[in-house]
Amino acid sequence: YTDLGYPASELQKSYEQSVIIRKVKEAFAATVTTTAPHVQYTYIQFTEQATATLALNRLTSGAITVAALVSETNAITQPVSVGNGVAGTWAPTEDLAGQYGDAIAAALTGGALGKPSAVLTGTQGGFYIVVPTAREVRAYAEDDLKARQDAAYTDWLSAAVLDTNTVKKL
Repeated sequence: YTDLGYPASELQKSYEQSVIIRKVKEAFAATVTTTAPHVQYTYIQFTEQATATLALNRLTSGAITVAALVSETNAITQPVSVGNGVAGTWAPTEDLAGQYGDAIAAALTGGALGKPSAVLTGTQGGFYIVVPTAREVRAYAEDDLKARQDAAYTDWLSAAVLDTNTVKKL
C-alpha cells in the first residue's frame, strides 16, 4: 500500500478501527435476547372484502376447513387471483403490528387458538382471515436475531452521534 501512496500507519489505523467496531458490535449483540413470544398462524388474504366475508361464512358454518380454504384460495388465479393463503407461519408477536396492523396482531395474540378471526383489513392492503394455531416462547430465526443484534448497535450509534456530550468526549 505504501507504493500506492497509502502509508502503513493509515492502514494500521483503519485495521484498528475495524477491530474496535467489530468488538463493540459483538458487545451489543450479546445484550440482545435470543428468544421471544411467537405465534404460529394461518392467514388468508383476499383482494375483495365480499369474497373474504363469503369465505368466513363458509369457515364458520363448517362447509370448509381452514386448510382447504388456503388451498382453494391459492388455486384460484383465473380470471384473476382472489387472494392467497399461508399456513403454519411462525412470527415474533412484537413484529405482527408492524407487518399487518394492530387489529390483525390483536387477533393473533389474543384470539382463540384454532378459531378464525373476523374479516380484518391489513395495513398493506387486502382483507384477512387469520387463525392463531399455537403460541410459545421460541428462539428468533437466525436472520431475525442478526437483524436485531445489528439494530442494537446502529440504534446506539445513531443516538451517540446526536448526543453532543458524547461527541465532544470523542
